[in-house]
This record gives sequence, C-alpha cells and structure tokens, in this order.
Amino acid sequence: MILAFLSLKIIFMKNLLIISLGALALGSCSVVKPTAVSASAKTLDVNQPGLYASPTVADLVVDTVKITGVAHGVVSLDKSNYNSVNKNLQIEAASNAISEVNADVLVEPNYRSVMDGNDLTVTASGYPGYYRNFHTYTEADSMALLMSYSNKVNSESGKTDGSITSKKKISTGVWIVAGVVILLSLLMGG
Repeated sequence: MILAFLSLKIIFMKNLLIISLGALALGSCSVVKPTAVSASAKTLDVNQPGLYASPTVADLVVDTVKITGVAHGVVSLDKSNYNSVNKNLQIEAASNAISEVNADVLVEPNYRSVMDGNDLTVTASGYPGYYRNFHTYTEADSMALLMSYSNKVNSESGKTDGSITSKKKISTGVWIVAGVVILLSLLMGG
C-alpha cells in the first residue's frame, strides 16, 4: 500500500513538473512590440572658444512641382493647447512632405488647419528644395547676397520693397557726386 502511494506521488510530481515547465515555457514566450523609437546623433556647437568654422554656402535648387504632407493630432477639450499642437503639426506635416521626395527644405510653405471636434489635421504644401554645390563662402557669394537683399520682394504685395531700393539709389547718388567732386578737383589742380 505504501508502495502504491509512493508511485502515485511520483507520477503526480512528474505530471506537476511537466505542467509547470509547460506553463513556464508558454508564459515566457511573448511578442514584444516596441512602443517608441529613439535615435541619437553627434552634434557640435560651433560657438566654442578655439573652434573656427569657415562659412559654407550652398545653392538651393527648387523643384517646380508642389508637394503636400499631412499630420494629425488631438487638441484638449478646452482647446487651450491649440496653438502648440497646431505649430507641432505644421512642423510634422512639412517634414512628411519633404521626406516623401527626399528634399532638404520646403520652400514657400502654406499650411491649412482643419478641426473636427478635438481632432486637428494640418496640411503643408510647398515646393521641394534641394541643397547642392556646398562650397566655402567667397567674395562672389557676398556680392550675390547683397544683390538678393537689394531686390527683396514683399510677400504680401509681390512688389519690390521700396525702402531697400531707395537706400540703394541714395548710395549710388552719393558715389556719383563724390566722383564728380574728385574729377573737378583733379582738373582744377592740374
């Protein structure tokens, strides 16, 4: 009788061990789904003592076909965070637009925000821009920048900004007068 009891106990222990190992094996196998993605990059602040960064410029090539990107978000019930959510969605929509075509920048972006309850959808559209021909800043680049600033266009009216053009005209007039004075002094002195 004791022998029968011991054999039942051993069978029970074996079964309990098998069931426990099976439950442990099944419980330890699970699919892990990532909930967040992170990335890192090395950066260097160029405003450090002893560090000299030579100015670099590039050409901006702008495509003529408009692109569009969309981003969705949720605004709080009292809409107190509308401005911050809208701004973040504008950045995300522009990023989505340029990532579709591997562009570097969205030129002349336009944003459209639509609220549906507390759901906010922002659409960004504009022209894709690509930086090309990186090179060290030269005197020719300086002249090109001065020329572009002298012909600044008002984005609302589409007309040249008169204040900058007027300064350019005054500067030219001063040089002409100075040239005449120098020429007269040379003629009178010689």
